Amino acid sequence: MLMRQRLFYDAGIQMPLLTFDVHPDYENVRQQLVADSYMHPRAEIMNVWSWFVDNDLSGYSPIGEYEPINNLGFSTESITKGGLHWSTVFSSGKQIVAKEYYRPDGTLAIRHIWDEAVSVGLTPRVEVVSRVGQVIQRFQSRPELHRFWVTQVLAPGDENIFIISDSRVVSGHFLDMEERVFTLLQLHNPHSHRSEHFLSPTKMGYITAMGYQNSLDALSVLTEHQRSDIEKGFGAADNIFVIPNPVLPPTSLGDQLHSNRLIATIARFEPQKSIDRAIFAFKELLKRVPDAKFHIYGGGPLHQDMSKLIKKLGMDHAVTLAGYDPRARERLNDAVCYWNTSQYEGYPLATLEAMSQGCPVVAYDVKYGLREQIKDGYNGFLIKEDDIETFVERTISIMQDRELFNRLSKGAIETAQNHSPEKFLADTAKVLWEIVEKKSRRTKVNGVAVKRQKVDFAKHLKWFRFQPILSLKLDLELVVDSHSVSNPLSGEHFFLELVSPQCEEMVRLPIQVSNSGGNFQLSTRIPRSDMKNAISQLGESVRHVELRVGFVWNNSTWVHPLSNRIRVKIDKAGDPYGFAAESLIPKRLLGKASVRSLGRRLGT
Repeated sequence: MLMRQRLFYDAGIQMPLLTFDVHPDYENVRQQLVADSYMHPRAEIMNVWSWFVDNDLSGYSPIGEYEPINNLGFSTESITKGGLHWSTVFSSGKQIVAKEYYRPDGTLAIRHIWDEAVSVGLTPRVEVVSRVGQVIQRFQSRPELHRFWVTQVLAPGDENIFIISDSRVVSGHFLDMEERVFTLLQLHNPHSHRSEHFLSPTKMGYITAMGYQNSLDALSVLTEHQRSDIEKGFGAADNIFVIPNPVLPPTSLGDQLHSNRLIATIARFEPQKSIDRAIFAFKELLKRVPDAKFHIYGGGPLHQDMSKLIKKLGMDHAVTLAGYDPRARERLNDAVCYWNTSQYEGYPLATLEAMSQGCPVVAYDVKYGLREQIKDGYNGFLIKEDDIETFVERTISIMQDRELFNRLSKGAIETAQNHSPEKFLADTAKVLWEIVEKKSRRTKVNGVAVKRQKVDFAKHLKWFRFQPILSLKLDLELVVDSHSVSNPLSGEHFFLELVSPQCEEMVRLPIQVSNSGGNFQLSTRIPRSDMKNAISQLGESVRHVELRVGFVWNNSTWVHPLSNRIRVKIDKAGDPYGFAAESLIPKRLLGKASVRSLGRRLGT
């Protein structure tokens, strides 16, 4: 986020950083970020609460009288700013119920009563108060406050406002605003769990964002791989874009030292980064290269645990926990190889920074980004996850073969140069122009109701007994509350699909759709032979299938499951011949004998 802002300011484009949390002194924060070269000297940090405190709002007419919070046994905490009373926090037990913010002259400026305050008899709301104690603005929620503030402080008049947000929560506050406001949500990490498939459940922290993605002007991801997964899982909406991370060019490559005995990594000490996997891999490497060294830069909650693990493995002499170092990127100039052993990534900046220093990367192939950054034998090596043996072998080959290192180092520098700030700004500008052009063609779906659903497909299955694959008969009635200025929802936007968690592709099945004023009738009749052929198209690795229906209508999508997950039996020739219900207890959790015993008790 800070790098993006810095690049915009470097290009002469103002991009103030908007903050919505409560911090008594963002100016000190800004000055420190500038001193550490994380923020452009001219960059601004604007805070919604501070704006209402600092600005003269005398031009607004009063709409009501301010009512003090009565003493209901709340505990209070005062927070100061520059020696002055900045805010008061009201709590009931351990639960914060309200906060008040004051002007430098001591008068109340704005008060926020939280939703949790209902339990103690207060009405949730946000109120802006004049110096003479009158309410001049009242908002029923923080999103309403945020929307008002954005239109007040940014680009008055007819200029377009682009809100580029990293917050999956706050982004939702700026949907469906006036025509000149465009909201882009940037995802930095995988939206689904680690099971490596577009049908994987959505992570808890992403459920809300994926629920309102249709209303965004742009959902931006860092890789084509993640965009593909989102399109397959939620529908290929036309508001999903890819803008890869940029990397700043090194100030100077200096002397290319790159000791053939030093490995390095930069990571936060938290579960995602799996630093323990790097430590165990280095343990194996030391058996073959006893004088190797490993420098780990960064800090975090697991720092002490990793320090203890290193001591337990007797590697204190070889592994250095270097801590946080603002010049860590330049230290990579000394390393022959950079390691990434994360459980998942978005589009890691640290690997690009390593490449910018001519340092090849060896990494596990996890979602997302590494597959699109690393090309085997060109700028490093991509290893199947948890294959420590190959991970170590590839690293040793770089350490022992200087010609290989030189080739990989050259490729690494070229990769970093292809992620220049200029390319990032051009990619971003292209997306912004495109969402402006698409504004007039946007669609909106207020709701979809399934009035009738009849699916004759693999009914009455048992999980322990396969039965022949059946034909498919589908009759579905939907009522869609939708709106579009120029392109109404029609039958051509609907689809019927067969998908499998073992396959990356879907099979489209024929479907007939009729429409009468938003009432859609969907039907199909597919014989058994065609269903077998459709399953065969998913490939021999298929073990389960699911049936789903949906539509893709410009930026609006809807996907509806028509069946539970169904087990598929494949014969020796690779052809599907039977269905069974999904197992209640996965076989991988039971021994073969337990499965046979359970089957006997169930009468099979």
